[in-house]
Amino acid sequence: VREGRPLPTVLEVAVGAVDRGACIVSLSQYPQEVEYLYPPVSFVEPFGDAYVVATEAGPVRVIPVRVGVSSKAMSVEEVVGLKKQLHVQTFEYSVEEVRRGLLELEGEFGPRFATDLTHRCPDRDNDGFLWKDYTWTRVVDRIAGECEEIVARHRG
Repeated sequence: VREGRPLPTVLEVAVGAVDRGACIVSLSQYPQEVEYLYPPVSFVEPFGDAYVVATEAGPVRVIPVRVGVSSKAMSVEEVVGLKKQLHVQTFEYSVEEVRRGLLELEGEFGPRFATDLTHRCPDRDNDGFLWKDYTWTRVVDRIAGECEEIVARHRG
């Protein structure tokens, strides 16, 4: 105040049994200070009138506040589940994009592909299918099928 600066301010936090955060003093960089960690979407609201306290370093404004924990906040498990769901949906969308993109290339590569398969490969693939029976669509379905198997493992 003497130097034209505003008063230092301290929030005096009042908590109940339900709204108390997790004490992280054992993890703190400053072990002489007691610190609490509150869940996401917690809010701080004024609780009573502010007052000024005289200290050795000068006056300090104290504002009493209350911490409220939102009942809409998701648990860690819910956040992880949501991220997994989004990951799987993105992967499913990507598989369909690959399938569509490959099918669009059929006109350009399909005829040459069929000729190359019948001349360069043994009679049958590893699953016993005749190479001469392969079509561009069948190859695309097999590629997409392998991708879908990976998606299914991620869903698991």
